[in-house]
Amino acid sequence: MTELEALEQKIAQLAALFQRAREENRDLRQRGMQLEADNQRLNDKVLAARERLEGLLSRLPADPAA
Repeated sequence: MTELEALEQKIAQLAALFQRAREENRDLRQRGMQLEADNQRLNDKVLAARERLEGLLSRLPADPAA
């Protein structure tokens, strides 16, 4: 294998590695966006549950022992 062939092989390997890194980066960005959406949805559910609980607690009669 000549020096030029070895260099060509290394460049090809580097190009393939770069492409895999770009694909992984894209996948991670998409996953991050999905996790952010999931987090927002869960936060909304917690807020709704808190509001329902506060509404129920406000309807309870006052504790006469207090």
